[in-house]
Amino acid sequence: MPSSSLENPFKKPKDLDSNTADFFGKVLGSKKKGVKRRGPLPVEDWSGDLVLSKEDRNTIEEEKMITDLMEGERLALRKFFGKEIRVPPLPPEITVKKIKAWEALDLRLHYLPPVSMAEIKRDAAGAIKEVHLKAFPGWKEKPVFNNVDKSKLAASDFFQLPGGWVLVDAREKPAYQKNYDQDFLAPVLDDLNKRGVIKQENSAGNELSYKTRFGLSLEELEKPEVVQAFAKALGVVDFPGVEVRLERCIERNIIGNMYQPTYGDT
Repeated sequence: MPSSSLENPFKKPKDLDSNTADFFGKVLGSKKKGVKRRGPLPVEDWSGDLVLSKEDRNTIEEEKMITDLMEGERLALRKFFGKEIRVPPLPPEITVKKIKAWEALDLRLHYLPPVSMAEIKRDAAGAIKEVHLKAFPGWKEKPVFNNVDKSKLAASDFFQLPGGWVLVDAREKPAYQKNYDQDFLAPVLDDLNKRGVIKQENSAGNELSYKTRFGLSLEELEKPEVVQAFAKALGVVDFPGVEVRLERCIERNIIGNMYQPTYGDT
């Protein structure tokens, strides 16, 4: 770079000598030298629509579906219990693909928190003296135990919700001995009957000519072959720790109050 002597800053600067002027002319551009000055950089136009790949769109839609599901459960629980209830993330086995397959069968996921629904008073020997169901703003229809031996309520989990995600049939229950419309369990029950694993009968002891979910004993429903067949139909065979069973009394009551108002209509 051409040298330049230091000058008094309070004096008018001298004209650049020819060498210095030529240097800055080349660096900055000089009309006299025929060098065009560089114009402003072009501005990127971001006003158009954002273009996402199919994979990105699917990911966003799936994340929204999970978020909406969990938010819906949070709001339903807050309405019922009158306070915020933490809704945990879904287990990794419950994928969006699984949820969509269940919805096609009218099955819905819900979360039941680990809450005891009753206060139990016991005597010195531990026997139940009184059972008081708790008061929650959304608990409109409560179970009645007037004619139940209190000793049968002694199980510590009788009034305890499980604290987990449950998969529930969302359809209205039909009248006795009638079938659900397009019941996905109908062919499963038919196969179990033909193989002699179960024997469905009506109240008169006559074998049902068509396969419904009625006429089954609790002992039959708890058979390993039946549980396995139902688990396969539900697509939960490989789920660790999953239970395929009837709803317990308190679970059925809470699900009915929160999600299934027609549970007690038939």
